[in-house]
Amino acid sequence: MNTQIPDINQRTNQSPLRLQREINSYEDFERLRQDWRRSAPTPLLLQSDSARLVQFPGADIRVLADGDQTSGAVSIFEQTIYPGFVATHHHQAHEEELFFILEGEMKLTIGNQTVVAKPGSFGYAPRWCTHHFEPAGDRPSTMLTWNSPAGHERIFESFGRLVAEGRHTHGPTRKAAAEAHDTNFHDLSQYAEDPAHYEQTEERPGPRGRAVSARTNRRPGDRDVARHPDEPDPLTYPVLTSVDQVASTHIAGLRSGVLLDGEHSAGNWNVLYRELPAGYSQPAVVQRRGWLAIHVLSGVAALTAGDTTTTVGPRGCSFVPPDTSFGMRTEGSQQASVLIVNSRASATL
Repeated sequence: MNTQIPDINQRTNQSPLRLQREINSYEDFERLRQDWRRSAPTPLLLQSDSARLVQFPGADIRVLADGDQTSGAVSIFEQTIYPGFVATHHHQAHEEELFFILEGEMKLTIGNQTVVAKPGSFGYAPRWCTHHFEPAGDRPSTMLTWNSPAGHERIFESFGRLVAEGRHTHGPTRKAAAEAHDTNFHDLSQYAEDPAHYEQTEERPGPRGRAVSARTNRRPGDRDVARHPDEPDPLTYPVLTSVDQVASTHIAGLRSGVLLDGEHSAGNWNVLYRELPAGYSQPAVVQRRGWLAIHVLSGVAALTAGDTTTTVGPRGCSFVPPDTSFGMRTEGSQQASVLIVNSRASATL
């Protein structure tokens, strides 16, 4: 018997100790991530409007889970982006990022493909993959994002401090803050003291980054996929799709579609969209492999994480570390829809 299970379960919704680290370089950032790996994870159940809010011009970010809570495994956010905000083309060399649109329309780039993403759209940007987003139109857009390993919340906090100190308009300062947090923007003109006289307006990622981006929505196993010699096997494949585009199964009123699988993510991810019929119940079981996050998109559901069960509505969610109990059931006479993100694609749900 794993004696660790009760200890994890009893930590549900506890506030972990925040690791205070000054991040001035990527080496500082990696040391923070190493420290997180030695910490204990905390199961979570919450509504997004109760989560910590980080703000800077053009964006309101609810931090649903951070590195202090997840042992550095993942950071989970609900982001509301306002017209005028643009996250220009960028990539992370050591971090994967996933997107799911909740409200509004977002111009979303994953790899070499760009769409106007509507509610239900999903994107997967593996390491080195180019991505970009901004509202499409004159209304705010809201999306869920997952960054793994954790730490992306610290760049939001860093940019927030620059705004508070009035230093956010200084290009070299913004560049240093972004790169210290493993984020590399491609348009270097935004970092110049005088962008109007900056000769190089855009720097693309190297051949490895171009190779990853070119595989967007390709089928694993294609012989002519773009790759770079120093990429390790197996390869990852960026994905840009939606719940309406993926094949679905229907069993006893339950509709299930796979947005991301292990073939595309080198075994790292399994992302499912599910419509749960009224009366649906999955008894609590122990999550053994990887971590799990369940997000309620519509309806009302009772989610279990650790030793706690909470009824939540839309924008409610759970985070379940390994060796932790989880479960879910619909409440009332209506169906519910959920998004299930698991960090091990072999997990069965």
